[in-house]
Amino acid sequence: MIRPIRRLMVANRGEIAIRVMRAAAELGMRTVAIYSQEDRFSLHRTKADEAYLVGAGKGPVEAYLDIADGTRANQPAQPQAANAVSSAIDGTSFRVRVGETVALRVRTDPGMPVNFVSLGFGRFESGFDAISVAADAEGIATARFTATPGTIAQVPIHASSPVRAGVLNLLVQVEQP
Repeated sequence: MIRPIRRLMVANRGEIAIRVMRAAAELGMRTVAIYSQEDRFSLHRTKADEAYLVGAGKGPVEAYLDIADGTRANQPAQPQAANAVSSAIDGTSFRVRVGETVALRVRTDPGMPVNFVSLGFGRFESGFDAISVAADAEGIATARFTATPGTIAQVPIHASSPVRAGVLNLLVQVEQP
């Protein structure tokens, strides 16, 4: 089954980024931009549906090229003053049956984005094995995970922030029918 691309990160700036974002919008995709401190007023940042600062305190070129910055998929950011994902609200281990859904809730800073990544089968409400959600005003980020048919017995899930340090390991125990 081919799944459509719903969100596209444009790791470029300037006219090329704007053209890619325009094409993505025409195809019904949401766009995500990254920008350095020097580019905070650039047009590519305002044209994207979402935009995230990278390389705080670095020069305009180094900000984009710093691999340890945390903008790569599934790579936690380098430590800063506070961990973005500090704790799980309802524990770190859950038990569900195939076809059931569990709400995974973690505490972070209000408005902070949190990436949930399943390292096994199963899907989030996005229909994919990964989802990025923003924490609410109380600092709680919630992702709903469904144990789809074929889901393995234990599904490790990582919750992390693309802009701050901290990875929280969750485990969903799936009871087979």
